[in-house]
Amino acid sequence: MKESDNFKIKYLDGILYQDFILAGCNEIISHERGLNKINVFPIPDKDTGLNLRKTFTPLLEKFPVLLTPAAKASQEIARIAVASALGYSGIIFAQFIHGLAEKLKNRERSSIFSGCCPYQYATVGKKSC
Repeated sequence: MKESDNFKIKYLDGILYQDFILAGCNEIISHERGLNKINVFPIPDKDTGLNLRKTFTPLLEKFPVLLTPAAKASQEIARIAVASALGYSGIIFAQFIHGLAEKLKNRERSSIFSGCCPYQYATVGKKSC
């Protein structure tokens, strides 16, 4: 049996997408102090956790929105993430979310993570993953 056979989620709709993003945001916020302590790149200013919390808060205040198609939910989450991004960490997160939205916009089914990396690297001035 392949490991992928044990994966229980077989589809991604708007509700699951929102749950996925919001759960991740809440988990990262719960580690804000620890992230601030280990913040060393690119500037050791000890604000990575704070910047991520400030980037995520508008998402947590707006979502979840029930019965939203994945494409629409991902576009709105990306719009809010880009608008609220703070610091390098917030900008890199927002570009990852933007990459997810772009993948969901153009395809019904895809390996959504494979298209996110170029957006993140472009944000920090690199050409490729």
